[in-house]
Amino acid sequence: MLLGVLERWYVNGWFRGAVQRPLEMRVLERLYPLPHGAYLLDIGCGDGRGLLALARRIAPRALVGIDVDAAQLAKARTLLEPMGLPIQLHQASAESLPLPAQTYDVVTSFGCLHHVPAWQNAVAEVARVLRHGGIFYGLEFYAPLLQAPLVRQLLPHPPGRFTHADFIKSLEQAGLVVLKQINLAGLAGLVVARRVAGGSYD
Repeated sequence: MLLGVLERWYVNGWFRGAVQRPLEMRVLERLYPLPHGAYLLDIGCGDGRGLLALARRIAPRALVGIDVDAAQLAKARTLLEPMGLPIQLHQASAESLPLPAQTYDVVTSFGCLHHVPAWQNAVAEVARVLRHGGIFYGLEFYAPLLQAPLVRQLLPHPPGRFTHADFIKSLEQAGLVVLKQINLAGLAGLVVARRVAGGSYD
C-alpha cells in the first residue's frame, strides 16, 4: 500500500531522518549488534536515508532496497548512487520479493510491514531470503495505535493490522527465533530475530 499524503510528508521530512539515525538505529544496535560487511536488504527503503545510515554503520558488501513507490525509489537513487555505494534498488511489494532465497545476512524493516495488506506473507518472505543465522531487525506500529479513530481518519492503512504478539507469532511460524524485543505499550515495537535451520524454507 502506498503512503498517504501525511505519511509521505513525515517520512520525507527532516524529523523522520533525525529520529531514524540517532534513535532507531542506536536502539536496534543495542538490542543486537549490526554485523559489519553484511549482505543487507531493507524492505520499504523509501527515500534511502535509512540505507545510508546502515551503510555508514556496517559497511555492507551489498546494499539492497525494496519499495513499492517509484517516486521514493527515485529519491533514493538521487541520494545514494553519487556516493558509490554497492546499492541495488527494486520496485516491488514486500509480499513477493524478487530476490533469491537464503541470500542476505541482514534484513531490516523500519515501519513498513503495517502498510502491507498480506503482512504475514511479507514475514514469510523475510525468512525466505535470509541466510541461516541471518538477522531480521524490525520496527513496527500496531493495531491499537493504527485503529485509533483520529489515526485511522488521518493515516489510512489496510484492514486487519496486527499486535506485537501477532508479529512475534508470525516471525516464529516463519522459522525465526526472536532474540530481543521491546513492546512499547502495545502501540509499537522493535524485534530482532534470527533465521534458523529447519524452517519452512530449508
